[in-house]
Amino acid sequence: MAKYETESERAPSTSTGEIIGKGSIGQTVLYPFGPYEVLMRLSSSGEFIEIVEIRLNKDFRTFKQKVESRGYHDVNDIYEDK
Repeated sequence: MAKYETESERAPSTSTGEIIGKGSIGQTVLYPFGPYEVLMRLSSSGEFIEIVEIRLNKDFRTFKQKVESRGYHDVNDIYEDK
């Protein structure tokens, strides 16, 4: 899913989105909308204030890039027989 500014700002999910952080103005909510993620600011009473950011929730890697090996370590190099 989404990448957050920091994990410590992430709050439990709500039915209309996910609360990212609370400030003096209100709260910031991440709302999934199809292939997009809309980051909006709500007042403390829950009224819409503004759209902060719209993100595209897509992994742009090809299938080959997703399944290819990340490398390997030869155990014999680490643990040598004595």
